[in-house]
Amino acid sequence: VLLFLMIVGLPLSLILFFGSGAHSFNYLEYWGPKSVLESGDTSYYKVKDFEFATSEGNRVTLEDFEDKILIAFVLSPTCPDTCAIQSDQLRLQVLEELNESSKYEDVAVLIQIKDYYGEPVQSFDKIRSFLGEQTNVTYVLSDKDNPLYDFKPTEDALNLMRDKHPGIPGRKGFHQFGLLIDKERHVRGVYDLNHGYNVRTLME
Repeated sequence: VLLFLMIVGLPLSLILFFGSGAHSFNYLEYWGPKSVLESGDTSYYKVKDFEFATSEGNRVTLEDFEDKILIAFVLSPTCPDTCAIQSDQLRLQVLEELNESSKYEDVAVLIQIKDYYGEPVQSFDKIRSFLGEQTNVTYVLSDKDNPLYDFKPTEDALNLMRDKHPGIPGRKGFHQFGLLIDKERHVRGVYDLNHGYNVRTLME
Protein backbone atom coordinates (compact mmCIF):
# COMPACT_ATOMS: atom_id res chain seq x y z
CA VAL A 1 0.00 0.00 0.00
CA LEU A 2 2.82 2.41 0.89
CA LEU A 3 4.61 1.63 -2.36
CA PHE A 4 1.40 2.24 -4.31
CA LEU A 5 0.82 5.56 -2.54
CA MET A 6 4.38 6.65 -3.34
CA ILE A 7 4.07 5.71 -7.00
CA VAL A 8 0.70 7.44 -7.45
CA GLY A 9 0.90 10.15 -4.83
CA LEU A 10 4.24 11.73 -5.76
CA PRO A 11 3.33 12.63 -9.38
CA LEU A 12 -0.14 13.74 -8.25
CA SER A 13 1.30 16.02 -5.57
CA LEU A 14 3.68 17.57 -8.11
CA ILE A 15 0.81 18.23 -10.53
CA LEU A 16 -1.25 19.86 -7.78
CA PHE A 17 1.73 21.93 -6.62
CA PHE A 18 2.68 23.31 -10.01
CA GLY A 19 -0.94 23.69 -11.09
CA SER A 20 -1.93 25.81 -8.12
CA GLY A 21 0.14 28.85 -9.10
CA ALA A 22 -1.21 31.98 -10.76
CA HIS A 23 -1.60 31.85 -14.54
CA SER A 24 0.49 34.21 -16.63
CA PHE A 25 -0.90 35.81 -19.79
CA ASN A 26 0.74 37.82 -22.53
CA TYR A 27 -1.63 40.62 -23.54
CA LEU A 28 -1.59 41.75 -27.15
CA GLU A 29 -0.80 45.37 -27.83
CA TYR A 30 -3.03 47.77 -29.73
CA TRP A 31 -1.86 48.77 -33.20
CA GLY A 32 -2.60 51.99 -35.04
CA PRO A 33 -2.90 55.60 -33.88
CA LYS A 34 -3.76 56.23 -30.25
CA SER A 35 -5.02 59.32 -28.46
CA VAL A 36 -5.36 60.29 -24.81
CA LEU A 37 -8.79 61.53 -23.74
CA GLU A 38 -9.43 64.32 -21.23
CA SER A 39 -10.25 61.63 -18.67
CA GLY A 40 -6.75 60.25 -19.06
CA ASP A 41 -7.95 57.06 -20.75
CA THR A 42 -6.42 55.97 -24.04
CA SER A 43 -8.55 55.75 -27.18
CA TYR A 44 -7.32 53.00 -29.50
CA TYR A 45 -7.67 52.83 -33.27
CA LYS A 46 -10.59 50.87 -34.73
CA VAL A 47 -10.60 49.50 -38.29
CA LYS A 48 -12.69 51.19 -40.95
CA ASP A 49 -15.82 49.63 -42.33
CA PHE A 50 -15.82 48.00 -45.75
CA GLU A 51 -18.16 46.55 -48.32
CA PHE A 52 -16.80 43.66 -50.33
CA ALA A 53 -18.22 41.42 -53.02
CA THR A 54 -17.94 37.77 -52.02
CA SER A 55 -17.21 34.80 -54.22
CA GLU A 56 -20.91 33.82 -53.87
CA GLY A 57 -22.04 37.15 -55.31
CA ASN A 58 -23.14 38.68 -52.00
CA ARG A 59 -21.89 41.82 -50.24
CA VAL A 60 -20.33 41.77 -46.78
CA THR A 61 -19.51 44.57 -44.34
CA LEU A 62 -17.95 44.70 -40.90
CA GLU A 63 -21.39 44.15 -39.35
CA ASP A 64 -21.51 40.68 -40.87
CA PHE A 65 -18.67 39.69 -38.53
CA GLU A 66 -20.25 41.03 -35.35
CA ASP A 67 -19.03 39.24 -32.19
CA LYS A 68 -16.25 37.61 -34.22
CA ILE A 69 -12.50 37.83 -33.91
CA LEU A 70 -11.41 38.55 -37.47
CA ILE A 71 -8.29 37.36 -39.29
CA ALA A 72 -7.71 39.14 -42.61
CA PHE A 73 -5.14 38.55 -45.35
CA VAL A 74 -4.72 38.45 -49.13
CA LEU A 75 -4.14 35.48 -51.42
CA SER A 76 -3.39 35.22 -55.13
CA PRO A 77 -4.77 32.66 -57.61
CA THR A 78 -1.14 31.66 -58.20
CA CYS A 79 -0.86 30.38 -54.60
CA PRO A 80 0.75 28.28 -53.36
CA ASP A 81 3.29 28.42 -56.22
CA THR A 82 3.82 32.20 -56.28
CA CYS A 83 2.63 34.10 -53.22
CA ALA A 84 3.55 37.16 -51.22
CA ILE A 85 2.80 35.16 -48.06
CA GLN A 86 3.39 31.65 -46.70
CA SER A 87 0.10 30.22 -47.94
CA ASP A 88 0.99 26.60 -47.17
CA GLN A 89 1.70 27.49 -43.55
CA LEU A 90 -1.50 29.53 -43.31
CA ARG A 91 -3.53 26.60 -44.52
CA LEU A 92 -1.89 24.07 -42.20
CA GLN A 93 -1.32 26.11 -39.05
CA VAL A 94 -4.27 28.49 -39.11
CA LEU A 95 -7.17 27.61 -41.40
CA GLU A 96 -7.26 23.86 -40.81
CA GLU A 97 -6.79 24.25 -37.07
CA LEU A 98 -9.58 26.83 -36.86
CA ASN A 99 -11.83 24.67 -38.99
CA GLU A 100 -11.33 21.47 -37.00
CA SER A 101 -12.00 22.76 -33.49
CA SER A 102 -15.29 24.04 -32.07
CA LYS A 103 -13.43 26.31 -29.64
CA TYR A 104 -12.79 28.76 -32.51
CA GLU A 105 -16.43 29.36 -33.38
CA ASP A 106 -15.99 33.06 -32.59
CA VAL A 107 -13.21 33.43 -35.20
CA ALA A 108 -13.83 34.35 -38.85
CA VAL A 109 -11.33 34.57 -41.69
CA LEU A 110 -11.63 37.12 -44.48
CA ILE A 111 -9.46 36.39 -47.53
CA GLN A 112 -9.20 38.97 -50.29
CA ILE A 113 -8.30 37.52 -53.68
CA LYS A 114 -5.93 39.59 -55.87
CA ASP A 115 -3.34 38.71 -58.45
CA TYR A 116 0.37 38.62 -57.58
CA TYR A 117 0.76 42.31 -58.39
CA GLY A 118 -2.26 43.36 -56.38
CA GLU A 119 -4.84 43.77 -59.11
CA PRO A 120 -8.43 42.52 -58.62
CA VAL A 121 -9.35 39.17 -60.14
CA GLN A 122 -12.57 37.32 -60.88
CA SER A 123 -11.35 33.74 -60.55
CA PHE A 124 -10.78 32.01 -57.22
CA ASP A 125 -11.18 28.37 -58.27
CA LYS A 126 -7.51 27.48 -57.74
CA ILE A 127 -7.50 29.12 -54.31
CA ARG A 128 -10.60 27.20 -53.23
CA SER A 129 -9.10 23.96 -54.52
CA PHE A 130 -5.82 24.64 -52.69
CA LEU A 131 -7.39 25.56 -49.35
CA GLY A 132 -10.18 23.00 -49.41
CA GLU A 133 -13.51 23.50 -47.67
CA GLN A 134 -12.94 25.95 -44.81
CA THR A 135 -16.30 26.72 -43.23
CA ASN A 136 -15.08 29.82 -41.36
CA VAL A 137 -13.58 31.50 -44.44
CA THR A 138 -15.21 34.28 -46.47
CA TYR A 139 -13.63 34.93 -49.87
CA VAL A 140 -13.87 38.44 -51.27
CA LEU A 141 -12.71 39.71 -54.64
CA SER A 142 -13.11 42.39 -57.31
CA ASP A 143 -12.06 45.16 -54.91
CA LYS A 144 -8.82 47.04 -55.49
CA ASP A 145 -8.33 48.47 -52.00
CA ASN A 146 -8.96 47.12 -48.53
CA PRO A 147 -10.11 49.70 -45.93
CA LEU A 148 -9.17 47.33 -43.11
CA TYR A 149 -5.55 48.19 -43.89
CA ASP A 150 -5.97 51.96 -44.17
CA PHE A 151 -3.77 52.87 -41.18
CA LYS A 152 -0.18 53.06 -39.97
CA PRO A 153 0.58 50.23 -37.53
CA THR A 154 2.99 52.49 -35.65
CA GLU A 155 3.62 56.23 -35.77
CA ASP A 156 6.72 55.95 -37.98
CA ALA A 157 5.44 53.10 -40.19
CA LEU A 158 4.01 53.19 -43.69
CA ASN A 159 0.27 53.08 -44.29
CA LEU A 160 -0.51 49.46 -45.18
CA MET A 161 -3.00 50.39 -47.91
CA ARG A 162 -1.93 53.76 -49.31
CA ASP A 163 1.88 53.88 -49.15
CA LYS A 164 4.32 52.06 -51.41
CA HIS A 165 6.22 49.21 -49.77
CA PRO A 166 9.44 48.31 -51.61
CA GLY A 167 10.01 44.61 -52.11
CA ILE A 168 6.35 43.58 -51.79
CA PRO A 169 4.41 42.44 -54.89
CA GLY A 170 2.18 45.29 -55.96
CA ARG A 171 4.17 47.47 -53.53
CA LYS A 172 1.26 47.53 -51.08
CA GLY A 173 1.73 46.41 -47.50
CA PHE A 174 -1.56 44.60 -47.20
CA HIS A 175 -0.55 42.14 -49.93
CA GLN A 176 1.93 40.61 -47.48
CA PHE A 177 0.53 41.44 -44.03
CA GLY A 178 -2.20 39.75 -42.04
CA LEU A 179 -4.35 41.39 -39.38
CA LEU A 180 -5.82 40.10 -36.14
CA ILE A 181 -8.85 42.21 -35.15
CA ASP A 182 -10.68 41.81 -31.85
CA LYS A 183 -14.44 41.95 -31.29
CA GLU A 184 -14.27 45.66 -30.48
CA ARG A 185 -12.60 46.25 -33.90
CA HIS A 186 -9.19 47.10 -32.50
CA VAL A 187 -6.15 45.79 -34.39
CA ARG A 188 -4.32 43.46 -32.00
CA GLY A 189 -1.82 41.96 -34.42
CA VAL A 190 -0.02 42.97 -37.63
CA TYR A 191 1.97 40.06 -39.08
CA ASP A 192 4.35 39.86 -42.03
CA LEU A 193 3.08 36.54 -43.36
CA ASN A 194 6.03 36.11 -45.69
CA HIS A 195 7.75 34.59 -42.65
CA GLY A 196 6.52 31.24 -41.36
CA TYR A 197 7.16 32.04 -37.69
CA ASN A 198 4.74 34.97 -37.92
CA VAL A 199 2.04 32.59 -39.13
CA ARG A 200 2.50 30.52 -35.99
CA THR A 201 2.55 33.62 -33.83
CA LEU A 202 -0.73 34.79 -35.33
CA MET A 203 -2.37 31.47 -34.48
CA GLU A 204 -0.98 31.39 -30.96
